[in-house]
Amino acid sequence: MDASDLWDICSWVAGAGSLVFRRWWFLSPFSPPLSVCALAALILCCSLCVGCVGWCSWLVVLSELPSCGQAVHPLRSSQHTMQFASSHSGFIQDPPTLANQYANDAVLQAILRLYVPPEKLALVEPDLARFGGVVVSDQMLDWVQNAEDNPPTVSQFDAWGRRVDRLVTSEGWRAMRTVSAREGIIAAAYDERGRLAHNARVVQFAKYYLFSPSSALYTCPLAMTDGGARLVELSGDAHLMNHVFPRLTSRDPHTFWTSGQWMSERPGGSDVGPTETVACPPSSSSPSSSSPSSSSSSSLSSEEDDLWSIHGFKFFSSGTDSDATFLLARHGTRGKNGDVQVKPGSKGLSLFHATLRTPTGASNGVRIHRLKDKLGTKPVPTAELELVGMKARLVGKPYEGVRTIATILNVTRIHCAVSSVSFLRRALATARDYAHRRVAFGKPIAAHPLHARLLAEAETHLRANMELVFYVVHLLGITEVHERQSAGVLPPDPLQPLPPATSYATDLLRLLTPCTKTFAATDCVHQIGLCMEALGGQGYMEDAAGIPRLWRDAQVQAIWEGTGAVMAHDVARVIRDDRVGPRAWKAYGEMWEPPMRPVSPLRARC
Repeated sequence: MDASDLWDICSWVAGAGSLVFRRWWFLSPFSPPLSVCALAALILCCSLCVGCVGWCSWLVVLSELPSCGQAVHPLRSSQHTMQFASSHSGFIQDPPTLANQYANDAVLQAILRLYVPPEKLALVEPDLARFGGVVVSDQMLDWVQNAEDNPPTVSQFDAWGRRVDRLVTSEGWRAMRTVSAREGIIAAAYDERGRLAHNARVVQFAKYYLFSPSSALYTCPLAMTDGGARLVELSGDAHLMNHVFPRLTSRDPHTFWTSGQWMSERPGGSDVGPTETVACPPSSSSPSSSSPSSSSSSSLSSEEDDLWSIHGFKFFSSGTDSDATFLLARHGTRGKNGDVQVKPGSKGLSLFHATLRTPTGASNGVRIHRLKDKLGTKPVPTAELELVGMKARLVGKPYEGVRTIATILNVTRIHCAVSSVSFLRRALATARDYAHRRVAFGKPIAAHPLHARLLAEAETHLRANMELVFYVVHLLGITEVHERQSAGVLPPDPLQPLPPATSYATDLLRLLTPCTKTFAATDCVHQIGLCMEALGGQGYMEDAAGIPRLWRDAQVQAIWEGTGAVMAHDVARVIRDDRVGPRAWKAYGEMWEPPMRPVSPLRARC
């Protein structure tokens, strides 16, 4: 049926209506009821005419609509006719997809070729390639979403009014613990030294880099666990090495422990001098009245009767579901009258290690005051804790808590930097894939110069940060292996940009760690924002591509373990140190002297 057919039908209906109207009107000019009937008949015929036109028009439109499966743009058909769209028809945009995160990452592969010898890389690359597919599998992404949708909660009392402080976490969060242990995210840095030597750290952080964006921020407790394992290794404490270290570095999910790190209190964050938490000597009582939790604490075995009793309030405790923790407390001594005396300032602090539960499963004097409501890192349980007679073991020398815990801080700051670049890499991979799927003004948006420039800028920043971050990771591996060797100097490798004296690598690591943490964390937040912009309005949607989650979670990396100003002060302390400063600057200068700084394959391709 075409337009002429419609016109014939309309003409016939209109003619019939006109004939009826004339007959009724002229045959009965003096009969008002008949005239009214004639007018009604005309209106009826006109209504039929309009109805026929509308019905026939719908038949024509429906006959010309594309069948299911045809991809016809609603405004760009060959006939230039407007087509009707619905919730299930019309144009549907293909969403961005993520390929294997190792096979699709030329930057990471180039860095591994730069630092890891070919024969050793051949041993670990198949596992990295496998894991690159695991981190973007449907199962992993479902766990991430489950953890994001179900933040932790706390039940402080049971039905009988007893204090229980039961922390409830999501299925996705608990699954990440299992994945972390089985994949050896922490263990690889320690049990792979035998075959990878100083390259173990680079390989470990390569796997960590793949895991981080798909971990629901489980990398937060993993970072503190890694730092704690390194501290235990350096401490030489027989009890910690025999009972704690094997758990922190285990690949068995049933044996694996995560560790916390409790420093911040209400009087100060990075300034630990005003710390109010007090550690009472083993044979002394609490600084106040007896604690109601003392009965649960007394269940500890008799062989641990020398444990200290911790009393205080910690304002930030990330990964509150950890199995153990390292914490700073004011070192108490007994006075003549049996009271507890302390020294003021940071020089009065010691480091302690404690488990969060006793061997019987009861709380080790830990009360959860409340959980924090944060911008990002929603799956991570972060709480304010009241410590009431918490039993703990002294770690290191008395009054050297700040210096001792610095080992954890140096490791966790490197974790912050690696997580930052991993978030940027995931956001950029999403934006790049979308740029080849989204069409605007007749061509993919990747072909538009300004959009290509935005992606190129983010890529450049990613590569620069990756080189800096993994250079620091490599230095960490060098220093750790050097401490376990009898020789004072490792043979220089012309393919690896290292200072000739390994002892200088320790000082260079001390200088570059705070710089790297700050630069990577702050820059990657901005670049992730550009990747969000690259997806337009869909980039801003929580359920579209996952970039808003990455952007929120990346914010914490610039704050946790020290803001930019705190890191600047740390760098200044290194430079002003009469012993470390000159060696660090010497090593920094030798980085750029040929042949110790060859052009890397990564930079050559840029």
